[in-house]
Amino acid sequence: MVSVNKQIFNKLNELKELGIVKGVNYSYPETFSKLPCITFYEANNSIAIYTEDDEYLSEINYVIDIWAESYEQINNIAIKVNEKLKEIDFIREVSYDVPSEDIKHKFMRFKTIK
Repeated sequence: MVSVNKQIFNKLNELKELGIVKGVNYSYPETFSKLPCITFYEANNSIAIYTEDDEYLSEINYVIDIWAESYEQINNIAIKVNEKLKEIDFIREVSYDVPSEDIKHKFMRFKTIK
């Protein structure tokens, strides 16, 4: 089994270091008072190819959620998230806005085979 939690966190944290987001958290925001922020979690880690009694490749899926005060902010951040995850060989499977009146929210799912 391959774990890439640290890689994902480091890539997303680059956006924090650049001042694009105020926080990067695993699973759910620590607080909604520091927007915009990103949350992430591993949604799947399964065997993609199994050879000679051992796992050869894993299919790995991550969910990235973006939380902000406006959809304009979210869309700009989503472009940057897509660029960062592409750098570590993830492709975007799906991305959509989650309807909300208060805090704006975008759901994104990425996939790789490693």
